[in-house]
Amino acid sequence: MQHLSEIVEEARKKGKKRLAVAYGQDAHTLAAVYAAYKEGLVEPILFGDPKIIEQVCKEENIDCNIFKIIPESNDVKCVNLAVNAVVTGEADVLMKGLVSTDKYMRGILNKDAGLFPPKGTLSHVAVVEMPNYPKLLVISDVAVIPQPDFKQKTILIAPSWQEDNIVDSCLEDILQKLRATGYKVIVRPHPQHVRHMPEKMQLLKDKFAEDKNIEIQTDFSSNDTVFNADLIITDWSGIAYEYAFTTLRPVLYINTPMKIMNPEYEKIGVVPINIFMRDSIGCSLNLDQLDRVADEATRLIEQRDLYHDKIDAFVKQYVYHLGTSAKVGANYIKLRLKQIHSEE
Repeated sequence: MQHLSEIVEEARKKGKKRLAVAYGQDAHTLAAVYAAYKEGLVEPILFGDPKIIEQVCKEENIDCNIFKIIPESNDVKCVNLAVNAVVTGEADVLMKGLVSTDKYMRGILNKDAGLFPPKGTLSHVAVVEMPNYPKLLVISDVAVIPQPDFKQKTILIAPSWQEDNIVDSCLEDILQKLRATGYKVIVRPHPQHVRHMPEKMQLLKDKFAEDKNIEIQTDFSSNDTVFNADLIITDWSGIAYEYAFTTLRPVLYINTPMKIMNPEYEKIGVVPINIFMRDSIGCSLNLDQLDRVADEATRLIEQRDLYHDKIDAFVKQYVYHLGTSAKVGANYIKLRLKQIHSEE
């Protein structure tokens, strides 16, 4: 693209967005929001003092009637209200008004009510059009992350609880190979590892204590590390389903020996889903291919959009009642009870 107008045109095609403006009551903010409204880009929601907003609109010749105004004179409260509007789905986009940056950022980063996920990476981008330059300039991370790179990406290693799992067979080898990538690597052992092998878990913690990019996590009170990861590495753990099907992000499987409940399963003539899905929602490596683990991890992260579509197609083909299974199950039980009762 060469001109900002091209971005505006693409945005217009996607329909209007509900814009929550925190403490939007100064001339610059109101003029910008009004211009975006006239371009057909936004439906503005202003959080601020109605009297001041009306006065500024009058002075700037802005039609005040196009704004939905949520009355609040305190700037911090305006930020909290605007952030909450986005969190609850009442607005799509958050915009800073006259409020100072530190107060604005506190609202966004608030652990209990803010927009920022735990251990996430905050960034920003500016798009600039220059008359003497043939294309748009995109400037990112100024004063936020001065040297952004893949080091902010997170890989979660989440093994199963079975014989010859990742922890018991190849974890340290994988960690050594991922060290060179600079990724944040979190090891989340199966709870049974922590319960039955506390000494081994402590040895792992001690061994990698000085490495800021490796964390051995033994507190399972939150699933944030699961659903915020950019990639999961596992063996045969069911966590792969939960992660891939809900985030639509890929999984890197390590082919440790499979736990087989029915040794004669091949006679059925049907390949179990936990086998054929491995190369549909990610890829797999044998234990003698661990030299490729860092390269494959990087490839999967870089091809995230491709796998998003592949996993979405897989879910639509093989997973039923996603998000409504409780209701479907309850209705089935009620139906069966009714049938049993009628048979009596």
